[in-house]
Amino acid sequence: AMASDEASIDFNHFEWILDNEVVIPVLLRWSKASAARIAGKDEPEEHVHVGPASLALPGVGSSALEDFPPEAFSPVVGLDVDRAALEEAAKRTRTRPDIRWLSWDLTIESRPGIQEEIKHTPVAELSSDSGSHPSRAGLEVLPDSYDIVLDKGTLDYVICEEVSKCCSYLRNMRALVSSGLSRRESGLRPVYVLISFRARSLLLQLLGIFDFELLEEIGDLEVGSNTKQRASIYVMGVRPPDIANSREDEEARFQEAMDLHYRNHSPLTGGEGISSLMSVEKCSLNEAWKLLIPEEMQVEYDFNLFCEDLEASQPEALRRGFMTGPELVSFLEQNQ
Repeated sequence: AMASDEASIDFNHFEWILDNEVVIPVLLRWSKASAARIAGKDEPEEHVHVGPASLALPGVGSSALEDFPPEAFSPVVGLDVDRAALEEAAKRTRTRPDIRWLSWDLTIESRPGIQEEIKHTPVAELSSDSGSHPSRAGLEVLPDSYDIVLDKGTLDYVICEEVSKCCSYLRNMRALVSSGLSRRESGLRPVYVLISFRARSLLLQLLGIFDFELLEEIGDLEVGSNTKQRASIYVMGVRPPDIANSREDEEARFQEAMDLHYRNHSPLTGGEGISSLMSVEKCSLNEAWKLLIPEEMQVEYDFNLFCEDLEASQPEALRRGFMTGPELVSFLEQNQ
């Protein structure tokens, strides 16, 4: 195909955990537009809500945002730290002016500047009728909060980061959801929809620290043949805080919850586990990864990430290709 023939160019996309077609029916239950409206069917006036729901997707990568129908979701805003991925994804959505792409490191508590928006095609270069697109109105400035924030496994990945970064991410999620006053005025509630492999008890405890409360849960979802893990969808609202917690208190409670969970679920964090590690004479790096990382974390914290952390903390072990017992214990203490 000729490079100028945009219609014939296939820009690849990747969906993490669940395809959008699985998620959209859940979002519709929490959006301002109904499934009947999407299907073009008439509804009694009293059952038709005003306008579509604004939707943000943190850690969007190259997800196919064009799957989300503009009649139900607008604007649809993809947020990601990977600017190159967003630039490629933006090429697919030239004809959807309601879809926006914003480069933003969500593990840092700062709002992105307007220069961080990916504008693959300037508005002036869109088709002549794009200015009258019903989803374009009011979109020159992106909203500060959204009716629905859809997290498809991004929190699962961020949990492997430093505590301060993970807490910053959850504060950003809370901010993106909590000020969605337009939905409250219409009798609907802004929600954070999380799709995760993580243990339910851990997730709800961590999210509770940041004033999230569970509204709906769909569990035991099959995610494909490449993993035996099952995913869950959690629809969370933001409640008024009982007391104003300091950043230091939130991070201390987060660390305590993580430590308690992995002490209870990983044999390596107890005394007997440490003793068994010390007795290991030598093991390959792949064996070390499987030994040190709980199975539920191995999808997000894969072998490549393990090697990156090993390079930072024990480069000699990475170079020679195996680890000893004391090195296993040292890695666990440094990265737990």
